[in-house]
Amino acid sequence: MNRKIEDNLLKKSIIIVWIILLIFSMLGIIVEASSTITIEPAENQYFEFRAAKINNIGEDNKQVIMELWGHNIDFKRV
Repeated sequence: MNRKIEDNLLKKSIIIVWIILLIFSMLGIIVEASSTITIEPAENQYFEFRAAKINNIGEDNKQVIMELWGHNIDFKRV
């Protein structure tokens, strides 16, 4: 009798987990379905990629620290 109750409980718990995963996946699809608008930049709006610092690592290796600079950029959202 105890084994039958455990099997029933296991089946119910598996069904509950599947329902929860299904709900989360449905919510994820709705969130990802937002539309995007592309805005063309003006001539004075641009990004600049600069090497800021070069570090020597060991004898033969170098590490380059890079910076990304934005000029006249207004972000609506990220």
